[in-house]
Amino acid sequence: MSHKINEVLKIRLESARYRPLLTGVWEYIKDVLEHVHGLENRLQRSKDNVEQIQKLMSSWSKTPLFERMEGKHTTLLNLSDRDDRLRKRYDDISLAGMKVHNLMEVVEFACFCHFQ
Repeated sequence: MSHKINEVLKIRLESARYRPLLTGVWEYIKDVLEHVHGLENRLQRSKDNVEQIQKLMSSWSKTPLFERMEGKHTTLLNLSDRDDRLRKRYDDISLAGMKVHNLMEVVEFACFCHFQ
């Protein structure tokens, strides 16, 4: 989008050379402001989505897959429910992966759809 803003600025500045300086200044300001505001909105949505992605990932990434019996550091890992834990973690990661994928599509669309 910044490329688009640069194009608008260049065109407006070049056209200002051929007209009196104050002619069309307000339209120029509104046009540039509109492009900058659009860029700011897309960047904010992208930032919000990245924060959501981080929250999704932290929900399962900070929790250990296996814990020690009785919560003591000297005991063995509790592997009695290993299959259930693996299945649940896999499901959690798969679900988070789908949500992350959807959020990334929104980020990509928001940032790059205006270049075409």
